[in-house]
Amino acid sequence: SSQNCRNDSSENSFVYRRVCYFANWAAKRHDNISRLTPEDIDPFLCTHINFAFAKVLESLALAPYEEDDAHGWTGGPGMYERVIKLKEKNPNLRILLSEYPGAKDQGAEAHTKRGYTKLVKKLSRTFEKEASLTGKEKLLLTCATAAARHRIEAGYEVKEICEYFDFISVMTYDYHGSWDGKTGHNSPLYGMKKEPKKFREWNVNNSMYVWMDKGCPREKLNIGLSAYGRAFSLYGEKPTKRKIGVKASAAEAGQYTREAGVLAYYEICEILQKDSSARIFWHKQMSVPYISKSSLWIGFDNIRSITVKMKYLKREGFGGVIIWSLDLDDKTGEICHEGPFPIFNAAKRELSKITDNDDETNDECSENKTLTSSDHSNNSSIKNNHHPYSISKKIFDHLDIFI
Repeated sequence: SSQNCRNDSSENSFVYRRVCYFANWAAKRHDNISRLTPEDIDPFLCTHINFAFAKVLESLALAPYEEDDAHGWTGGPGMYERVIKLKEKNPNLRILLSEYPGAKDQGAEAHTKRGYTKLVKKLSRTFEKEASLTGKEKLLLTCATAAARHRIEAGYEVKEICEYFDFISVMTYDYHGSWDGKTGHNSPLYGMKKEPKKFREWNVNNSMYVWMDKGCPREKLNIGLSAYGRAFSLYGEKPTKRKIGVKASAAEAGQYTREAGVLAYYEICEILQKDSSARIFWHKQMSVPYISKSSLWIGFDNIRSITVKMKYLKREGFGGVIIWSLDLDDKTGEICHEGPFPIFNAAKRELSKITDNDDETNDECSENKTLTSSDHSNNSSIKNNHHPYSISKKIFDHLDIFI
């Protein structure tokens, strides 16, 4: 298929979607740096907030995932209600509930591919009927989907489901991690020359074109971003060979996220600030940064690469972006010194521009160590095939639901 750049003259005739994940467990962390409550969120940072997670009972009723989601421990408002309260300041904000997914390697049956299409069609028509009967706005029906071709082909009747979903968010991250046994970037925009055949399609651009080539309208597609990076411990490689594709295992867990091989954006900022030997390199072919420090290697996104990806999004005419997750960004700006929520705001800033001087193809290899707006990124702890499919529906007349 042709993958040439697309100039969309109507790119600013609508508001690009900025779909952000709020992780309910983030509010329960003990330290202030990693803890994120609904009250910490700028109501205008996102156009949609996905509340992770809710669950579906055998009766098909929706239920809270955590006890305090619906009601606070001391009788106060629950986590749902606290997130919904953001709509008081920004009535245009859409709140969605996110439900956990299924796949063949997670116990799903092969016939559920067709069943999924039937479910989506039924929900769409039910939402339309409800809107017609009540006079209320139709509930959103959305989905967060796989980026890998084999998962897309095994799990979705693409053209059919794209007809019924309001939008689809492609989880274009977690392409590589410690499970590979070698270094690889979490979310490369483009592929790399001489890349092993197995990994040749594992990049944002290719994944988005798989969805389009199978019949999904580009304006319904969101690109996935991560506010985290994947970290590796190298096996004694020489400095000249600390690049992509060298043998490595999961790096030591971060102080706050506490998961081996994963670092939040603010944890990466701390590494850069505390260790002068940490160097940022720009991978020209993939259009993303990586860090090399002694035996540590990190593939991540920073303000520079987020901006490049948002220019790509606009040029190709996609509908928006989805980002995992709010708690992994530098919420106050006090660690990375790039302002509050630098990753999320970088996406918002570029998508809000009226004009666009798109010059990222002229980027030159950077080894800048200075902590500027182009030198940091976030890491998260969720693998690509562990994110939710989503359906959105209102709860308490305020909350849209996303499974």
